[in-house]
Amino acid sequence: MARRKRTNLIEDLLELFLELTAMFWQVGAAITCLLFMVGLYSIDTLIINYTPSTEIISQIIKNIPWILYLIPTMIFLLCFVFGIATYSAYRKQNIS
Repeated sequence: MARRKRTNLIEDLLELFLELTAMFWQVGAAITCLLFMVGLYSIDTLIINYTPSTEIISQIIKNIPWILYLIPTMIFLLCFVFGIATYSAYRKQNIS
């Protein structure tokens, strides 16, 4: 009897949202807009108005300054992926 491979919840949700985007481009447009707003909020919170809460976090940020840019970059990359999937689904449904 074969064992089922355990999957990650985040991977499952990402796959589900991409499948929904392929079926309904409106879902993808809403997800893209939401991710864009979350990305702007993360830039405002983590880069522009950042104040470290403890001395340990301050030392980590001092040694690795690029870590502050990692979260907004990943969010905007995900926003870009959903934007491309949305545009592809829109073209498939309306132009063809």
